[in-house]
Amino acid sequence: MFAVAELLNSDTAGPWLELAATALLGLALLTGALFIRTALVRRRERVPRRAWGWAAAAGGSALVGLAAALFLATSLQVGSTLTGADVRETRPILDSLPVPPHARLVREHPGLAGSESIVADYRVPDLSQVAGFYTQALPKLGWSSEDANPGGALLRYRKGDFVVIVLIDQSAPPATDFTVTVDHAPVPSSAPSASPG
Repeated sequence: MFAVAELLNSDTAGPWLELAATALLGLALLTGALFIRTALVRRRERVPRRAWGWAAAAGGSALVGLAAALFLATSLQVGSTLTGADVRETRPILDSLPVPPHARLVREHPGLAGSESIVADYRVPDLSQVAGFYTQALPKLGWSSEDANPGGALLRYRKGDFVVIVLIDQSAPPATDFTVTVDHAPVPSSAPSASPG
């Protein structure tokens, strides 16, 4: 029940779908075992129609358990792909970045597998001050802006081989969320030009 309540609360991050599927799988196994046991008892009592009814119910319980197991297997595969980034170098950078006053960390997670990105989602009471805060704070720490539209909903800063992206959610009037992503993105070296001769 707690997992279902957390699913309805969009502010709470966590593996609540997986928890609900695990509970459903456990419940399906228990009821399936009970139904099989009851079917065997009815068969011994020589009541075959009731035995077949209980066996059919056990089959239905097995199908529910199979669906829950398939969901869990798929969730594990997708989860490792979506959050499998190597964040050894980017986490310390994210931890060192300033955060606007009254900002609350909602969720922090690694980026896609094969990358080195890390993502932090924040919530603030006044979203209008976020762009100005980062526009002033990051250059003081040595980050240079790569923005074509400074002060907009998407801010991009570079320092060496690392990039910080601040994405401000402006999807709805009461929006209060913004995301900070740190990624290791080396500047491509230019190919040496061939000398004439």
